[in-house]
Amino acid sequence: MVSTNNNVLPVGGSQAADFSAAGLLRLIPSGCVFLLIILAAITDCDSGFEVPLRDAGEPVPGCEIGTQRSPQYNGPAGTLGVGICRAREEECRLVDGRGEWVVIHEEVQPQAEECNGLDDDCLGETPVEMWFRTYDELNPMGFVSIEQAEDGHFVLAANEFTEDGYIPRLIQFDENGEVIWDRSYEEGIYAFSVRQVRGGGFILSGSSLEDDQAWLTRVNDDGTEINWSRRYVTPVAFAYAVIQAEDDYFVLIGSGLLAGRGIAGMIKVDPWEGREIWSSRFIGDDYNNYTTMVHVEQTLDRGFILSGFTDDGRLETVYPCIIRTDNRGNEQWHRLLDSVDGAWPAVVGEAEDRGFLVAFGNQFVRLNSSGTEEWRGQSDEIELGRFVEQRASGNFYIVGMDHRTITSFLVNQDGAVIHSWQLQDMGRDFLVQSVRSTEEGYIIAGNYLSGSYDGVSSVQEPFLMRFCLE
Repeated sequence: MVSTNNNVLPVGGSQAADFSAAGLLRLIPSGCVFLLIILAAITDCDSGFEVPLRDAGEPVPGCEIGTQRSPQYNGPAGTLGVGICRAREEECRLVDGRGEWVVIHEEVQPQAEECNGLDDDCLGETPVEMWFRTYDELNPMGFVSIEQAEDGHFVLAANEFTEDGYIPRLIQFDENGEVIWDRSYEEGIYAFSVRQVRGGGFILSGSSLEDDQAWLTRVNDDGTEINWSRRYVTPVAFAYAVIQAEDDYFVLIGSGLLAGRGIAGMIKVDPWEGREIWSSRFIGDDYNNYTTMVHVEQTLDRGFILSGFTDDGRLETVYPCIIRTDNRGNEQWHRLLDSVDGAWPAVVGEAEDRGFLVAFGNQFVRLNSSGTEEWRGQSDEIELGRFVEQRASGNFYIVGMDHRTITSFLVNQDGAVIHSWQLQDMGRDFLVQSVRSTEEGYIIAGNYLSGSYDGVSSVQEPFLMRFCLE
């Protein structure tokens, strides 16, 4: 059969072959020409139907694809790679058939700190004041303990001073230190501590100074209703601190009297009515004549760590004291640290390895989980340590004070002071009563004094300070 396919090119004959573009188009069936024209337009609009192809291995004009330029950074020395600070980075990428330099990271230089969870000033962990406020309108009153509530606000235990004695107060502040509400309770009670109760409400601890009885009261979310209130005689008459344990029961600690001696004790009570579940006394020959615990935290293994002091009853020779218990208050070990002039009760924080860092006076001591001292350091910038915790970096953060300033510093895991900062120049005698971690940093509660904190004094004006460490 003879083919009649018009697509077959002539290879001979009297008519010469036409290989021009027009001649080739004549060989294409009329129904397909339109598609070929569209295809050519899409492939190369600039050059008609002649589409140049790049041979394999032929270099792309411009920079070499995948290469990077040297990073460019014009910020202060020592800030590159710290916090948010980074260099400008460029990489060669294919753009419209050419190698072009493309910015893949813009340069970021130090900025003002905003307490936003980022290290904006690129100086590493640095404290930044959020606000400082005094509350002369609340006088005569002394702030004693502060806690961040579940709603982000702050609740504070305080004592109003009257001619007839003391009246415990519970005050809530917003995130900027404005008073939201203020409640008063039973006259004749001196409050020492407040904590948020999981699920709502607050627990306050204190003492009846008339009959030396410990006082524990649970209130609702706005402090208007007392769920229950109880008193305890032994082994705790002065309930200096209370916490809610992981099992939701409350543990209060402090001191009481036994055969003329001041002894440290702790009591566990139920959360529904405050009924005693168990109690413990801490008695020993090296506890001296008077021992009291002022700080308690639950440990990672659900036991407890207590800190305070023991002395001869006249506060002439004071020894910081640490007591470790199991989850039923049975003593596992205790440590009396060297006496330091002017040392008040020790504060303690648990480390991630289940050891502890103890701050007292101007010293700090690292104990392992068995209470054995591993190292010791000191800071000449403070006279009284008031707070200690381990940061996510592994360093320890300590807040302390002297007669005029609030100071904080970072200590590495070998006991060396890395940085120290003056948080606030108070200008006159004062006392930091409470320091707590918050969602965005820390808050401090305290009072200005008419005298010095290590002598006869009276509270003049309460204050709050909030700051972050970023």
